[in-house]
Amino acid sequence: MLYRQIERNKRKTIGLLAVFSLLVLAAGAAAGVLADGDYLTGIVLAAVVLVFYVPATYFSAASQVLRMAGAREIRREDHPQLFNIVEELTLASRLPMPKIYIVDDPAPNAFAAGLKPEKAAVAFTTGLLEMMNREELEGVAAHELAHIRNYDVRLMTVCIALVGVVAAVARI
Repeated sequence: MLYRQIERNKRKTIGLLAVFSLLVLAAGAAAGVLADGDYLTGIVLAAVVLVFYVPATYFSAASQVLRMAGAREIRREDHPQLFNIVEELTLASRLPMPKIYIVDDPAPNAFAAGLKPEKAAVAFTTGLLEMMNREELEGVAAHELAHIRNYDVRLMTVCIALVGVVAAVARI
């Protein structure tokens, strides 16, 4: 069951990138028609952009998500209890130790980011850390690590990065 979920999430990520690429090509065709009446010029320009943009977005998606959230990486000395919790859970679940981030936000929240377990990160808001005891934090951290293990995090990370880029382009 777990392996089917992982495979399904990997396929969904590829599908998301394909749909995004098709939308960019369609937007390029529309821009080409509006600019000089030739949709082919717009498609070619959009394809050139996609050749560079999709790999760049894919491989920088986690850092984009963490940057959008205002997350800052911490060390063990910054929050030893949180490090111990994440470390214990990664050992028990046989996952590599993710990087740990804190987001200065009073709202209680946590999220995972990354394309694969070896490159994953988990982030916790200051509001969550202030309101929860150790057992509750373990539950939240276990939930986020489950996203990493199931590759849900890859799909979510790529989706958020693509939405962020669409928003940036829309502002332009």
